[in-house]
Amino acid sequence: MLGVFAYDVHNHVTLPFALKWFFGFAALFTGGCYLVTYTWPGRITVPRTYPHDGLEKELGGPNNPVQRPSHYCQTDLP
Repeated sequence: MLGVFAYDVHNHVTLPFALKWFFGFAALFTGGCYLVTYTWPGRITVPRTYPHDGLEKELGGPNNPVQRPSHYCQTDLP
């Protein structure tokens, strides 16, 4: 089935020309993203803060490891 542009021959765009534009756009986009990240005022993320001395009291003291509930155990998987 013929479309609207079936008889138009577009042979002025060669593969090296198209690749040059594609990689040029990729380089500009990546450079722009880096420039925004480099010049952004301050941190992008906010550090976590916990009450009560870093949750040390809630987790059982400085020498006790964190105990996960039993339903998080990986050995229960088939």
